[in-house]
Amino acid sequence: MDMKPRIIIETVLIIILGTLGSVLVGLIRFGTDVFYWRNPEFQFLTFGCGSAVLAAICARKGFYVTLLNVLPIAAVCSIPSRKLFWYGFINAALFFAFAAYVFGSVWERLSGRVGFGKFLVLGFLFAIFELAKTPLLAFAAGAQDVLYQTGFNALLKGMLGLGLGLGIEFAELFLAGDGRRKL
Repeated sequence: MDMKPRIIIETVLIIILGTLGSVLVGLIRFGTDVFYWRNPEFQFLTFGCGSAVLAAICARKGFYVTLLNVLPIAAVCSIPSRKLFWYGFINAALFFAFAAYVFGSVWERLSGRVGFGKFLVLGFLFAIFELAKTPLLAFAAGAQDVLYQTGFNALLKGMLGLGLGLGIEFAELFLAGDGRRKL
């Protein structure tokens, strides 16, 4: 197979399986609320797809190029925030910058040491990051129930990380079984 179509297939596979994993975990926990853009659960679709795109970019171009793509992806994912667009944009940009770091550093290190199970680490790291980030942004935005929002966002992003990581690991397994390199 020619090199260019193979890279395209690998990239598309990472994006599709990563997004699909995130959405499936969201569907299991929250049902069809995942597809309604006014619900917070819509993040399984937007943040899942955005993170999968960042994982695909990181696998091909590295951390610094991935970091350049954080702001445009964050802007697109913040559109459902409407009145709170800037808060949503800052929230998404911080999350995607952290996701880019995880894919560029932690995921790469684990790939050589862990055969299957990196999705557990990804879910844990996303949840811990939300536990640190959400109270700061919630206080800045003047939110009323910071404790509830922190717990809910940590659960949401932890589950998103589990599904996203599982999808990417399945893409790695598929590509490794096809004689291609690991991501």
